[in-house]
Amino acid sequence: MKKIMTFFAMVVAAISLSALNTNLSAPAKGFKDFAVIVNNGTGTILTTDEQKQGAVLDFGVAVADDGTVSRVAADAADAVATVGGKYHSDHGCTELKVVVPNASNVKITVGQCTYSSSEIKVTDSNGNVVASKTPVSPACWKNDRTNVDVLYYQGDATTLTITGMSYCPYVAVNALTAEEIEALNASFTLTYYNTDGSVIGTQEAKGQSEIGEFKYGVGDVTVASGFAFRGWFTAANGGKKYKTTDKVEGDMSLYAVATAKEVADNKSSYSYNLADANFDPADHECIDIIGDKAYWHDASHGWAFANGEMINLAVGGDATISIVNCQYGHGTAVAVKDATGETLGSLPGKSDSDGETSTFEYKGEATTLSLVMESSGEMYIHSVAIVNHSKATTQEVKATWSWKEGIPASIANVHIEGNTGTVASDVDGIELFVDATSGKLKTNGDNVQFNTGTKIRVPVISSNDIVTVEAHSYNFKDIKIGGTVFTTQTTEYKANAADAAAGYVEVESTNSPYLVAISVVQKAPKGLATLDNEPATATFVFNAGVDGQKADFGEAEQYFITSKVTYGSNLWIRDANSGMTRFEPYTQQNEGESGTAADETNAISFLIQPNYGLSFTPKKVSLKATRFGTDNGLLDFSWMNPDKTTVSLAFFPTTLYHIPYDKKIYLRVGERGIAVGGGNLGLCVCYCKRQSGLHWRGVDDGVSVFHCGGGTGGYLLCAA
Repeated sequence: MKKIMTFFAMVVAAISLSALNTNLSAPAKGFKDFAVIVNNGTGTILTTDEQKQGAVLDFGVAVADDGTVSRVAADAADAVATVGGKYHSDHGCTELKVVVPNASNVKITVGQCTYSSSEIKVTDSNGNVVASKTPVSPACWKNDRTNVDVLYYQGDATTLTITGMSYCPYVAVNALTAEEIEALNASFTLTYYNTDGSVIGTQEAKGQSEIGEFKYGVGDVTVASGFAFRGWFTAANGGKKYKTTDKVEGDMSLYAVATAKEVADNKSSYSYNLADANFDPADHECIDIIGDKAYWHDASHGWAFANGEMINLAVGGDATISIVNCQYGHGTAVAVKDATGETLGSLPGKSDSDGETSTFEYKGEATTLSLVMESSGEMYIHSVAIVNHSKATTQEVKATWSWKEGIPASIANVHIEGNTGTVASDVDGIELFVDATSGKLKTNGDNVQFNTGTKIRVPVISSNDIVTVEAHSYNFKDIKIGGTVFTTQTTEYKANAADAAAGYVEVESTNSPYLVAISVVQKAPKGLATLDNEPATATFVFNAGVDGQKADFGEAEQYFITSKVTYGSNLWIRDANSGMTRFEPYTQQNEGESGTAADETNAISFLIQPNYGLSFTPKKVSLKATRFGTDNGLLDFSWMNPDKTTVSLAFFPTTLYHIPYDKKIYLRVGERGIAVGGGNLGLCVCYCKRQSGLHWRGVDDGVSVFHCGGGTGGYLLCAA
């Protein structure tokens, strides 16, 4: 059967090659070379009015004898092409359509954009696709005008219609020279390389023909036990996967790639980067994408999904499922369902800021979970990860990977490069997951090469676990552990709640150091606990004066996944000053004027996310600040529930007490707040006009005594 199929492939190839057009005739009458710029850059052919987002384009292109390009009406007799579409921005136009009559033997050049992901198609007057190309890892033409895609049409004169150009800033159509046509139709060699780098064989093909059938397949490739042949790629470590429909444009090297088969057990971890143009679900065993409309959108958004489409994930039992959301699109939620279709939980359909991670904890037996998209339009997912969990131990366990001591013995054979893999420890069932698709982890005697781009996941089970990374004295700079860069030779890192939820601490190489040892101490679980209004405090220290500040949960850290601070569009962080963070408004409200409302644009939000199955109810909110505004600035306090409903805590000032210079104010904690002069009040803030003016004088019979000094006086703001 194999011989028959090979003979059939050869016959088909012979027929296809005999049909190639090698017409070296001059361009058709009426055709002229042209190029148009359709963004707002130098040389644009668009008018000022057309350079507005959404403006509709419809005009013709004329070319003078000296090659000068000008605009004419779309139906003008001297138009050599017509241009239509919608202006977007400096990225170019969307829905761009260029029609070129009387075209034969031409080169079509299309300017790229980072967001260019759709297939460019060229059809003839009969509607036949005569050329097509999908941008691979596109970059913006507006930044570098060499960022282009090139397509060719060889044939008799016809009307060419060029479409599919999303976010396109530039199009050019030029007649091919006789030399170019000869070069395009030359015979090229396709060389096939085995997984060990040896040459399997070659295949001859004509330029601009499709590959057709791969001459060699899985039966010709060396595939190690436990690995699977994934196909023919542009590089030995992967890259773009060739298809039989890819055009031959020169000599080509095709590399066989085999990667470890994914297994859904209780110790494996897998991460899928949906923002990678080369991600193919067919190359994986534990993920599948279901949906006719699902596709890779671009490197910024990841994969796009329609409502009801899903991602299926095979898990080996208890597992953490995480997704990285996109802030764009129309997603409302991602429902997590089991194999019977029962909904187990839900994740966000989009994030407030781009690239936020959301996690779901699955408890149960091995199964297939479905992430079902819920959206009012197209939605996007950046990445998906599965972390399967080993069953909890009843005692503390330390797992070691030591190259300097040779523990375990198998450590001497570690070599993961261009793919992913695992490294066993001296404890059965605890192993490192290594992502070296863009790097290398290779034993080098008593140390290991840890090349830039390589990521190691050290398994953890709680926020009390300790990960220790020891680098070689030769090079120990810039090792990122848990998202923080460390420059010490030996670093001890305590896992946090987010690490525990993910099931690992990530160690990333940023400067190709050499490591000598890694270890993890997995603390014994404290056992199941019933939480019934247990106290917990989230403290935002706020002394850095930068974005990205998080809460300190103290002993309650294990009950929270993450925290963050956000602030409205009318605010910006100026700096840190005397251990405080200064927020300033872009638009200020002056005394006696009607200022901006107490809305989201002027809000500072402190966000905390409890672990799944837990809820957090605020009992007290306290604040330490120097001042609000110049003198009598006001603050409103509220709490937002998970369902987005808002509970008002205080609107200031319900009551404003003036504190004269050098007078004392006595504050007593009452049943409903702070007692002032015997009256129970709600939330109160006491401050002085001068930053250093508030002094605590101690406790007198259970009453805290404050006074404002420095000749300024102050105020006590309280809500009943």
